[in-house]
Amino acid sequence: MKKIVMTRGLPASGKSTWSREFIKGKKDWVRVNNDELGAMLFGETFAEGRSDTIDRVRKNFIEDAILRGVNIVVDNTNLHPKHEEYLRKLVVDHNELAQYDAKPVLYEFEIKDFTSVPVKECIIRNRKRDNPVPEK
Repeated sequence: MKKIVMTRGLPASGKSTWSREFIKGKKDWVRVNNDELGAMLFGETFAEGRSDTIDRVRKNFIEDAILRGVNIVVDNTNLHPKHEEYLRKLVVDHNELAQYDAKPVLYEFEIKDFTSVPVKECIIRNRKRDNPVPEK
């Protein structure tokens, strides 16, 4: 069974570091990250006012990865419940359709939770980044 792993946590809680290390050397895993999509698409990590485009690209990437039958790490803060709901529904919908395939590739959903990292530690780490998340 393949997996979709969703990270969840504050900025600078270690999600991307964990995700990059986790997929390193694993040819059947891919990683998608909104900040890196923003940098790729718009030349800036925090592409203000462009989140709808980034969301569409991320969803297309995830859906394409499922069609290719690879494991996926969705490496974002994912604090809003809508992100988990979308991914859970995507897995359920895919698995329902896949059961009719001659060789079905089924998925399971998992959360890698970083919400236990203290806020103070995240703020310290964020300030040390080359491209810190703006403090609002």
